[in-house]
Amino acid sequence: MATASRQEVEDAFRTYLRLGAEQRDWNAWANLFTEDAFYYEVQYGTFRGREAIREWIVRTMAGVPDMYFPAPQWTMIDGDRVAFCIDNVYPNPKDPGGPPIGFPTYTFLRYAGSGLWSSEEDVYDVQASLAARAAFRAAGGKAVEPHGRYR
Repeated sequence: MATASRQEVEDAFRTYLRLGAEQRDWNAWANLFTEDAFYYEVQYGTFRGREAIREWIVRTMAGVPDMYFPAPQWTMIDGDRVAFCIDNVYPNPKDPGGPPIGFPTYTFLRYAGSGLWSSEEDVYDVQASLAARAAFRAAGGKAVEPHGRYR
């Protein structure tokens, strides 16, 4: 298999961010993974295959409809690997003009080619994630309890 060009990886990454972080179109975003993709999420566990990823992300993100994702703090691309840091944030219902409530996530992707990703790993401070969700709810925001390994 030929190695993808940097331009191809950058284009695929822009699509990944557009469909997920910007548009929150989780069904379309899940289609960006290979059928046998591996996905590890520190709070929710391991998912194998596009459809398992789809089921998890659609259900999880439906529970946090106000969560949004600003542009990544940083991005590194090395061959078929992409690493980036992005904040997962909620608006502050008590202070809409103030700083959001959130936490950073570090994501590691592996590009498979043809616009698809073969793996993703998301790591972050789980306690910071739970604290952000609790603070958002305490401020009047609507978010369901997490359904993963940690609660």
